[in-house]
Amino acid sequence: MSQDSVPEPHSGQPIASRDTGQEMTAHDHLKLGGQFAEIVRRVTGAYIANYGDDRQTRRRARHDALEFITRLHAIGESTVRLYINSFERFHAMPRAVEFLRLTDMQLLLAADIGDDIVEAVIARRVADPTVSTRMMKEFINSMRSGGRKPEAPAV
Repeated sequence: MSQDSVPEPHSGQPIASRDTGQEMTAHDHLKLGGQFAEIVRRVTGAYIANYGDDRQTRRRARHDALEFITRLHAIGESTVRLYINSFERFHAMPRAVEFLRLTDMQLLLAADIGDDIVEAVIARRVADPTVSTRMMKEFINSMRSGGRKPEAPAV
């Protein structure tokens, strides 16, 4: 990661509108999540090199890295974790990046949600891009609790 790819410090505007005044796409959120993850990785590596590799060192490194990012960008730690977790889960899924909203990704981060449910949510979003977050949450919950193979509903 070069110095040029490090996100700019807080400029007084919300992170979603600093550069263009437009809302960020899922791709933008994942790119930012990747940059945040890289910061955490580098800080963790430095802490391990200086203090040894144990659970306490890793925990402290992650805490300090997240604190740095939250102060630098004036955003909450939960937002930083959401970006990182979304990046880690979806960066290798081009269809997810193309079609899902950040709120969709957030709903799909649970450990018990497999790729079959993710694909069904993508199919639903493709079929109806205007489906609300509430309806998407109900759709995901019905697939999680129903124990059936998910299908994208007819629109």
